[in-house]
Parts: sequence; C-alpha cells; structure tokens
Amino acid sequence: MLRQTARLAARRRATTTRAMSTEYAFDEPKTTSNWPRTKANTLINVVPQGEAHVVERARQPYDVKGPGYWVGVPGLDAIAAVVDTREQTIVVPAPPECLSRDGVGVDAAATANVCIVDAEKARHASDDPAQKLAELAGLLVQKEVAALSTDELATKRSAVEAAVKHQLSNDSAPASWGLEVRNFTLAALTARNDEERAQAQAALAEKQAQAAASVQRVEMAREAARRDAAYAHEAATRETRILADRVVALAEAEAKATKVRAAAMADAILVVAQACGSAEVAADVVARTSAAALARPVSSIDKASPAVPVAEEVEKAPAPPPPAAQPAPEHPVSYFPPSDRPVAASG
Repeated sequence: MLRQTARLAARRRATTTRAMSTEYAFDEPKTTSNWPRTKANTLINVVPQGEAHVVERARQPYDVKGPGYWVGVPGLDAIAAVVDTREQTIVVPAPPECLSRDGVGVDAAATANVCIVDAEKARHASDDPAQKLAELAGLLVQKEVAALSTDELATKRSAVEAAVKHQLSNDSAPASWGLEVRNFTLAALTARNDEERAQAQAALAEKQAQAAASVQRVEMAREAARRDAAYAHEAATRETRILADRVVALAEAEAKATKVRAAAMADAILVVAQACGSAEVAADVVARTSAAALARPVSSIDKASPAVPVAEEVEKAPAPPPPAAQPAPEHPVSYFPPSDRPVAASG
C-alpha cells in the first residue's frame, strides 16, 4: 500500500512539472542548443530588470513581457524565451585565414557593443544573435584586411574600424536578429610572427617559381617545335636537290652515250665505205645514218659544245687514193650494218 501511494505521488509530481514547463505536455524537445533560454510558467511570473519574456499562448506568439510580473495560465501559456535586453560587449574573433594582401597572417583584436531591442525576432534566431553578430564582424574585418599590405596595417587601423562599423550599422542581418549595434572597436591589428611571415613568403616564392618553370617549359617546347620544323624543311630541300642532281646526271649520261653510239656507227660506216672504194657512197651512208641516230632529242642540260657532224668531217677529210683493183667479193657488202655495234672491216 505504501509503495503504491509513493508511485502515485511521483506520477502526479511528474505530470505537474510537465504542465508548468515551457514545453507542452505533448511536445518533445526540438533542439539541444542553449538558445533560446527558457523558463517554467509558475502562474505568477516575475521578469527581472534587463530581461524580457517572450510568451506564447497555445503555441502561438502572444506577448513580450518587460520587467515586472505577469500572470500566466499553466498548460496554456508558456515562456518561449528569456532574453537579456541589456547592452553587452562581445569579443569579435579574427578568422584563422585572415591574411593581408601579400599573404601574411594578421591577428585582429576587436569588440562590439550590442543590445537586443526586439525580443520576438531574437527568439526565432537559430543561434545566439550576439555570437552571430561577432562572426559577421570577423568576416568584415577579414575582408577589409585582405585589401591592405603588411606595411599598411599600423597606419590604416582606424580606417578598417570605421568601415566595419559602417557596414554593421547598415547591414540588414543584425536588424533581422533583433539586434542594435551600439559601437565597434578595433583594438589591435598586427601581423603574425616572423616565422609565419617567412612561411607565407616562401609559399609565395614557390608559386612564382612554379609559374616561371611552366613558362620556361612552354618556351622550350615552342623552340623545339620550331627547330624540328626547320630540320624537316632542310631535309626536304636537300632530298629534292639530290633527286634533281640525279635526274640531271642521268640525262647527261644518256646524251653522252647517244653521241658515242652515233660516232661509233659513223666510224664503222666510214670503214665499210672505204673498203668498198667509193667516197660518194660513204658520204651518203654517213649522212643518212647520223640523221637516224641523232633523231632522238638530247637533254638541254648538256652544256658541252656541240659535236661536229660526222658528214662534215668526212667531206673535209682528203679523199683516199683509189684502191688497186681487187677481185669482187663472193658475197655483197651491206651498206647498212646493225646500229647497235660497229662491224669490223675485213682485211
């Protein structure tokens, strides 16, 4: 009996606690974030100075309660958020990738004074509005520092501070979070230690060296292509010249061979004519045979002086004495021997 009574009492206490909490009895916790901060509805609720309660009735926005007390219906009204409306100073962290224009890391120490002026908008923010504003200010500082060199950090700190303050005041994001930026102070803006600066400069020098090496490789490839093209042109020209010289040599050799054959045929015919004993027959045979042998055209490349016709040589030569009377040959002598080779005269 005592155990059953204890169990019933514990169950009633759990039911009462769920009814008086900020979450409704049929709701499950929706998020594990610390924002927004909630509070249980205790029927008579007291709002301290510098705070505001965002009240929801039946899960719908109902009212924002300022400092004082207000009466809420348990199970129907819930305190959805407890918002600190006092002015607070937040530290603006500099992003780790905050670099100057020449690639040197920069450390920035800044603070911002903000105040929540609209508790309803701040309640619907997914994270703490003050922290979101600090992240935004850090990104703005990074943007302004990226436009400065390392030597300009000390002289243009006030310009960076004024630019970031102006952008925070005119940006629509803080207003959507229910915030009002009262002030922004940039306490320090210094380059990081010499080791990091040396590393940044070494990385920059390595990138420049890689770019120069790439340009040099491109130039070398272009020069190699130009040289290969010149070698190919020279080889083609040399081969063409060799072929032309070979054709000329063949033509000259053929012309010389033709002349030699014609001269040999003329000599053979002259010998035969002399053997026959008639100079007129010999001259007629030489003229006709030379004309037939020289009918084939000779290459114009031949630069040697033209040969004297065989007929003229025969005519200019003194006439041989008439031979003594000899008996007629058994067989008649042919006046037109074969043109390929001369016929030896019979003794």
